[in-house]
Amino acid sequence: MLIFIFPVFITLGCVKRMTELGKANTDARLPGRGYAKADRPDLLNVAALGVVGALIVFWRYTLSPQAVALYPTQWLLWLALVPIYIWLYRMVKIGWLGKMDYDPIVFALRDKMGVGIMLIVISMMYYAAGIFQMLFGG
Repeated sequence: MLIFIFPVFITLGCVKRMTELGKANTDARLPGRGYAKADRPDLLNVAALGVVGALIVFWRYTLSPQAVALYPTQWLLWLALVPIYIWLYRMVKIGWLGKMDYDPIVFALRDKMGVGIMLIVISMMYYAAGIFQMLFGG
């Protein structure tokens, strides 16, 4: 699961730069930065690779012996890929449109819809692990 974090942060790094470029007033390179508005499509491509990489790493984790041992209801982990994709796609889209704060981590923590999506993912993982059944019976 630690490897899952790397493509997520690559995506969020691209989102940060796309946001900066989306809010830029000129096509010139940003002051103190090595990129300009012309680099937005490249950043979008790298962000998309990060999204795909995160989904593949998470999916591969669900097939690992550790995940099989920890999560008896494994199909829920596969289903959790959908809200993870929605969250990452939404972050990329908002960054592309320049409608995000300059720090995507701060934005993610304040964004009610994003927090709700992540709570759904966490709930699905808890349920797949059997934690809800242990706590609430059934």
